Amino acid sequence: MQLLRPGGTYISTTWSVNPDSMEAKGLRGVNLQGQPSAELLERLSDLIDSGALRVRVEREVPLEQAADALADNRMGGARGKTVLRVSTPPPR
Repeated sequence: MQLLRPGGTYISTTWSVNPDSMEAKGLRGVNLQGQPSAELLERLSDLIDSGALRVRVEREVPLEQAADALADNRMGGARGKTVLRVSTPPPR
């Protein structure tokens, strides 16, 4: 089974794509490295808020379950993002 339709683009954040090999299959392969910044996060937040960018959230778990959630993700157990919920202590 092929995961990309002809002419599709595969983007890797782990630098695992060989663009020449992908091109030979009629696909485009890109290795992406982000440069996180407060400005970029603000822009992404604005795009999400406006509906121009949709983020598929698979599940939300408390921070205490982060290790189990990561293990599930590594085994292919999530198709969307896993959000970690961090509880803040009540004000004094």
